[in-house]
Order: sequence, then structure tokens, then C-alpha cells
Amino acid sequence: DKWTQFNAGGAYVSLSSADEAAEGVAGFAPVFEVADIDAHAGKIEAAGGAILDRRDMGGHGRTLTFRDSEGNIAQLFQRP
Repeated sequence: DKWTQFNAGGAYVSLSSADEAAEGVAGFAPVFEVADIDAHAGKIEAAGGAILDRRDMGGHGRTLTFRDSEGNIAQLFQRP
């Protein structure tokens, strides 16, 4: 009910429900699993995006919510 994850040939892509999405996100937000959130945060900002939120979920991992340069909102997820 809160999270659906797909394995696309070894690349994981997920959809989060409104309960798990960042504040202000309506409907579903795409979530991309990455190995290093901090490295991607720098790339997002360098490309004109904005970091909206970071969340440490302890044993569940970390998320980073961002808006890209086109105004789209998405999240990154890193396993613990």
C-alpha cells in the first residue's frame, strides 16, 4: 500500500504512495534506488535541481526528495 518496487534488469525503480511521498507531492512519485545518495545530491544541484528533503529511516535506509530543473519531483532511496 505504501511502496512498489520493480527490478528492471538489475536497476530498481519504485513508486511511493502519497503516505511515503514528500510533502506536497500529489499522487505517486517515482523513486530510484542508488548506492550513494550524497553523490547524486551534488549532481542534482549541479544540473539545476533542488534538494527538498532528506530522511534517514534507520534500518530501512535513507531517502532524498528533489525537484529537477523541469519542476518534476522524485525521490532517491539508498539501502542501509
